Amino acid sequence: MREAFLRLEMEGLVTREPGYGARVSTFSLDEVEDVLEARVLVENHTAGRSFAHREELLPRAEAAHEAMVRSCRERDTAAFTAADRLFHELIVDAAGNALLSAVYRTLRERQTLFTSAVVRGRADRMQDAIAEHVRVLTTLRGDDQEAFCAAVNDHLAWSTALARESL
Repeated sequence: MREAFLRLEMEGLVTREPGYGARVSTFSLDEVEDVLEARVLVENHTAGRSFAHREELLPRAEAAHEAMVRSCRERDTAAFTAADRLFHELIVDAAGNALLSAVYRTLRERQTLFTSAVVRGRADRMQDAIAEHVRVLTTLRGDDQEAFCAAVNDHLAWSTALARESL
């Protein structure tokens, strides 16, 4: 438990306060913008490389998408956020760059704190995210790498706009 708190503290996700325990960190608008910008850079870069591995990626991405649909129906924000995160991590991981995957996971850990707040209690936003992922999956099923990369980029632009609007 202590090691887990130390890791969270090192990543800036919690702050330990003597006599009070640990508190979840809050982030400034600038920090949120930095995370979003870095996420876009990593995902856009890895999308092109991931497309070459779409046969292995597609069934796993579809399963993550189905988990999103289920959790939306159940209005389970935590499960929805986890499935959304997995969907994107699968795409990044399929690029085959372990360092970028590790960087991306750190970004998503930071983003999870404000992403769940954006969709909590908002089935409309969950449904919009699901529709966005359908477009990404549709292009992943095809043979047009540029269309897939464009769909990923458009989805990231939508996600970024939603985060900015909600903060």
